[in-house]
Amino acid sequence: YMTVKGDFTNISGTITFDNNNSSTIAHILSINGEKFTIGGQAVINNVVATANPIYGTIYFDRSGLTSYYENSSSAKVQNIKQVISSGCTVRIASGNMQSSSTNYLVPDMIKVSSGGILDAGTRQIYSNAVNLYSGITVSNGGKIKTAHAEGLYNGTANATIKANSNMNYILWPLSTIEYNGTVNQVISGTGVGTAQTTDQQYGVLTINKLSGVAKLNASGVVVRKALDLNTGELQLNGYNLTVASGATNAITTNEGYIKSETNASIQNGLVIWKNIVQGSHTIP
Repeated sequence: YMTVKGDFTNISGTITFDNNNSSTIAHILSINGEKFTIGGQAVINNVVATANPIYGTIYFDRSGLTSYYENSSSAKVQNIKQVISSGCTVRIASGNMQSSSTNYLVPDMIKVSSGGILDAGTRQIYSNAVNLYSGITVSNGGKIKTAHAEGLYNGTANATIKANSNMNYILWPLSTIEYNGTVNQVISGTGVGTAQTTDQQYGVLTINKLSGVAKLNASGVVVRKALDLNTGELQLNGYNLTVASGATNAITTNEGYIKSETNASIQNGLVIWKNIVQGSHTIP
């Protein structure tokens, strides 16, 4: 277990957590500084057994903001999990955020813990494609913020989560995805790429836009627990939005609202609110 209190930088050379593939120890690097930088030909790795892999873990433990800098596409993080702890916000400030890949379906090579935030901005999360699979998991109470014009995931390389190399994602029922870009953003849904199950449906979807609109481009957008219209316009764009929770507070608003049609629409979009319970329900 090693703790780094200041900034972390690796732009040359290799940091190996463990070079013994028979080891049963899960080594930990705790990052507590304001900056995490990887670039050049740098490598952060761990040697694992094929049959029973034990991964090293980087914990982002700072109480507050840690800025993440990737300054080279040649740098590699391999056989290492990355966990954003409660109270920490990791903001991708430069480049993109790399996820280790494995030959197994491991859904949490990157994990946003309860109380943790990954602020991706307009940048991306991607598999390093060394092995077949990779994945990111957002726990209950965890959050990803995205300002990407193409939304969270659309089965291509052009969204917050790049679909290349079987990159998967898991959203726990009380996890939050916040759209907060200043340009028009597509609210991506399921039915494309690896997004085929309820695990990829939004738990809590937050619209928090000071400019631009958030709009649907398909009817595969399902919100399991809550739709939070904090600020800005959610435009249905002729498609349907499904809210699976019938609780009276499953749709809330501060200054946000839903626009169901435009002058150019040939059909209206619908809010399909399922499992309605007794009480007053408002669609703003």
